[in-house]
Amino acid sequence: MKKVVLALTTFTLGFSAATVAVAGNRSGAISFSPMVSYFAFDNKQGLENEFMPNLNLGYGFNKNWGAELGLGWFRAETDTTPSRKVDGGLYTLNGLYHFLPDQHFDPYLTAGVGILYQHNPLSTFASSQSILNAGGGAQYFVTQNIALRGDVRDVYTMNRGTHDLLFGLGLSFLFGGEQPAMQQTVSDAIVSKDIALAHYGVDKDQVPADAINDLQSFAQMMKKHPNTHAEIVGHTDSTGTAGYNMQLSQRRATNVENYLVGKLGVDATSLSVTAAGQTQPLSSNKTKDGRAQNRRVDAVIHS
Repeated sequence: MKKVVLALTTFTLGFSAATVAVAGNRSGAISFSPMVSYFAFDNKQGLENEFMPNLNLGYGFNKNWGAELGLGWFRAETDTTPSRKVDGGLYTLNGLYHFLPDQHFDPYLTAGVGILYQHNPLSTFASSQSILNAGGGAQYFVTQNIALRGDVRDVYTMNRGTHDLLFGLGLSFLFGGEQPAMQQTVSDAIVSKDIALAHYGVDKDQVPADAINDLQSFAQMMKKHPNTHAEIVGHTDSTGTAGYNMQLSQRRATNVENYLVGKLGVDATSLSVTAAGQTQPLSSNKTKDGRAQNRRVDAVIHS
């Protein structure tokens, strides 16, 4: 089992070093998650703890909410003398709520129903038992479509009143769905010519707190390449009138420029400001996720 965990970690870190794509959970995506879980059985079950391979197939209704079908199989030993083998399976249907779907690190809650199947010749209980399960976990995206995942769940068997614990570790692979706008890292700016610096809430124009790290990296890059010129371009979604959005995008770009010059010491002569309003959307303004991606400030690099 240690070899399995090590292989998963090594595989994930290898992808981490090779990607610059935007990561995160997304609407309409289908997920496939092979995992290895440790089943810690309640003493009333009469079973020794055992590892369980399991597969999860999910669908994202939007960035935050999703559903997942889980299938797991195990072979455990009874705690009797002599012990006997018990073949079993855990089948679940869960809902998931993702707290930070736009971030690399995305914690989530999960809860649902299912069936715990056991073929135990010594048991006087039904071989198929209805269960409730709930817990939490997190996934860390190392590419746009691959995440390292781990969670802990309480599995409650209703007719026996037992509480089993399930500790899982594995990978999640995302397919399809609404693709996030591709963003280049600051270190690639000179090659790729433009990067995204900040994203905004509706009708907001102040520099967002979650953009500070990216702005600091961008400022360092500009200082390292003093002959580079950056055009700071403000954008909006389609909410409101075109005239108002042009003014809003101007304020966003100007505030970012002022922060780069006043707070981070970037040479003012290496920057210029442009307002694009709602004229250059990255995604469809018909969806909430698309509008969120369009409310942004980009830097267009001229080296």
